Amino acid sequence: QVNGRPVKLRGVCYQACAPTTGKAISPDLLAEDLRLLKAAHVNFIRTAGSPPLRELLDLCDRLGVYVQVDAPFDEIDQSLPATQNSPRWTGDFLSQVAEMVERDQDHPSLLIWCLGNESAWGSNLRLAAEHIRRTDGTRPLIFSYPMSHDGEQNPPDLWSVHYLDARMDPGVPFDHLVIGHTHGSDDPPGYALGFSRQAGLPVLHDAIARVACHDRDALRRDPAVREFWGQSMLAHWDRIWASPNALGCAVWSAVDDVTIQSGGSRLNAWGLLDVWRRPKPEYWHVRRAYAPLRLRRDSLKQADGAWQIEIENRFCHTDLDELAIRWQSGSRSGRLAGCTAGPGQTGILNLPAEAFGAGQTCQLSFYDAAGLLVEALTVSTQTPGPALPQRTGRSQMPSVEEDGDRLLIRLEQGLIRLSKITGQIEAAEWAGQVILTGGPGLIMTGIRLPDWTLDRMEHVFEDNRLVVSIQGHYGSVVSVTFRLQIDAGGRIDTNYTLNAINLPMPRTVKIRVGLDTGGLEEIGVSYQLDASVDRLSWQRQGLWTHYPEDHLGRPQGTAVRTGAARQFRLGERPAWPWALDEKQFDLYGRFDTGWRGSLDFRSAKHNIYQATAWSSRQAGAVTVLSDGRDAVRLDVVPHPDSVLDDRDARIRYSGTWYAITDRSGSWRDTEMASQTAGDRAEVSFTGTGIEWYGPQDMIGGIARVLVDGQPAEPAMSQGPLDVERPGMSRGYEKRYQRLLFAVSGLPDGPHTLTIEVTGQKDKGADYPYVLIDWFRVHQAKPDPVRLAILNQWNVRRLAWGNQVREAIRVAPGDGGHAVLQLDAMPAGKEKAGARP
Repeated sequence: QVNGRPVKLRGVCYQACAPTTGKAISPDLLAEDLRLLKAAHVNFIRTAGSPPLRELLDLCDRLGVYVQVDAPFDEIDQSLPATQNSPRWTGDFLSQVAEMVERDQDHPSLLIWCLGNESAWGSNLRLAAEHIRRTDGTRPLIFSYPMSHDGEQNPPDLWSVHYLDARMDPGVPFDHLVIGHTHGSDDPPGYALGFSRQAGLPVLHDAIARVACHDRDALRRDPAVREFWGQSMLAHWDRIWASPNALGCAVWSAVDDVTIQSGGSRLNAWGLLDVWRRPKPEYWHVRRAYAPLRLRRDSLKQADGAWQIEIENRFCHTDLDELAIRWQSGSRSGRLAGCTAGPGQTGILNLPAEAFGAGQTCQLSFYDAAGLLVEALTVSTQTPGPALPQRTGRSQMPSVEEDGDRLLIRLEQGLIRLSKITGQIEAAEWAGQVILTGGPGLIMTGIRLPDWTLDRMEHVFEDNRLVVSIQGHYGSVVSVTFRLQIDAGGRIDTNYTLNAINLPMPRTVKIRVGLDTGGLEEIGVSYQLDASVDRLSWQRQGLWTHYPEDHLGRPQGTAVRTGAARQFRLGERPAWPWALDEKQFDLYGRFDTGWRGSLDFRSAKHNIYQATAWSSRQAGAVTVLSDGRDAVRLDVVPHPDSVLDDRDARIRYSGTWYAITDRSGSWRDTEMASQTAGDRAEVSFTGTGIEWYGPQDMIGGIARVLVDGQPAEPAMSQGPLDVERPGMSRGYEKRYQRLLFAVSGLPDGPHTLTIEVTGQKDKGADYPYVLIDWFRVHQAKPDPVRLAILNQWNVRRLAWGNQVREAIRVAPGDGGHAVLQLDAMPAGKEKAGARP
């Protein structure tokens, strides 16, 4: 309790970081951080791993933010030497604690002393605890790892838990040493759980729900991992709010710990805010989860001609009758009479009949005594979403004719060319515009599928539709049948059935903190779109009813493929929202060229009702229709003419190079490797630039790179990044198809790229190998777009206490479906109801 009232701590872990100066952060930037965190309903900051700047405590005093001050003892007997029992270090422990307490104890915002972060207990820490209690006995003491404490002398007052699984009881003092390092039990998370015998200690989750940063494979594939993360935040906070023994939590972390000097490729892009202080998608999820007001939407009902809805007061110190409330529906608006409900209580809001007179939604705005907007909530009388649109009856059937090695399927306003050799669409046109250029294809992310081979294809007419059955296989891995039902109006219903699967599903694996659940990450069907596609418009069921207009997960909008962000250079301050970024230096390194499109454009839109891929320059469009259970993502893929595989004749190898076959992740299952100093690979290409892709591995060495004979990169490393070294994800793994080097802006014409082996090992690597997988040449032909329709999806390695779905395990006979509608829209027009 604070001032006699129960307080739930809505927190974040905070480590100061500035874009160019690192930990040397200015007072203005510190104030901006506090302003943004306060706006996200954060009332608690943990200064993770070290004492805070004095200015931070001053700001928290003024703004009313509670603080947990961490002593400068971080990962002792973990990543740092075991000094906790060494007499040689006793004086250092005590002097550091004494300085911290003397400097900070008079700040009213200081709520908790933390004696150490993720460290092992020892006599030096016991003496430090005794000093804190003698000097300031008014504040509780917490320590991590508490399970290492001897339990007798100076036990902590609060029990620290880090990264508890979202399904577990947050009021139990679990042992996070076990959470981090053991495997095997029938507990819901799948790992053994120890807990304190001192069960009466209050629990503080002072590191929880780490923002997605370690599962870099998933983040590269789909930025919507960050929308998926929001479900974890909601589950965690609702459980903590309801638990009388859980004091609160602190999300790791507030700000990205990535500087310009690091090249952008460090692992610590774990913030709610990026290093430029732009809110990332997770910022909004924290703001919504921590919101002090929660409408119980299923309680909305009509009574005596008006409307009533229950509202939960999650403030710590404010009664609902202290707030001014306004409603707005279309052009109508008004004030509401307040309701009486103290902190932790539920009241009834009475809305007038006209609150929904101008439509089915009503916006409620809540203001404090100073007239500042505290919260805005949306109430809707609509059901969650429309059912899947049924096919409209048509008298005309599509016609079919044979044309050599293809079928020509004629529609009312279009034509589909379907290859009898491959069973793939060569082109689907509507209103004179090519829309589809390939497909159908099977998506089974988590299992590497070989090339597709057609076994047989048949077609018949059923119910005024052409039904095409396409059976084939992906190597010896999977056999599948696609069934396309095509009507003359351009609707294509695609069903797929797995006939045989000859590989086991990916297994469950213990990773550093939590589990890789195993199973597939995605299953669905894909089509290839014309390269001109540069817009995606959608309507979906969001986790929240209200989102910012630039959020990846907004319920409706239009995403743009590319814009000003394409010209962004490392070190510049971006002038656009985070979602419009095209280059991700933290994931792809300092050479990223951003050719994949904006984060908004290439992030999956989950739980869609409809999603339309279209071109701002042409009239063609394709709409995916769903009942809210499917997801859609657009993946920009390299143009076939821009790719040079490692065995391409335009690459000349000199010296001793080994030809490697690796079917686990290489571009065409092959690589070339050398560890002999002076060996070279010379790539001849025509274009304006080139990118080199290869693995990062514990055998990776150092290469020297030349462009047109001139040195371009003296020491290019192929060793793994810190985040991808053993133990960071699921143990040691070779990382495939990483961007290693790029050059752009060359005169359009012939050039050479030379890669020279230096024979030097990367720091921490075992060998000095240089490995080559493939190259992407910058040329005039635009890259095509793959339309992925996902029936199921998961983020298997999100871990760190975050909530994931049950493993996706499929068997013969399983399958899925997708509904596509070929369409046309005037060039340059935005999709109705969508944000440009």
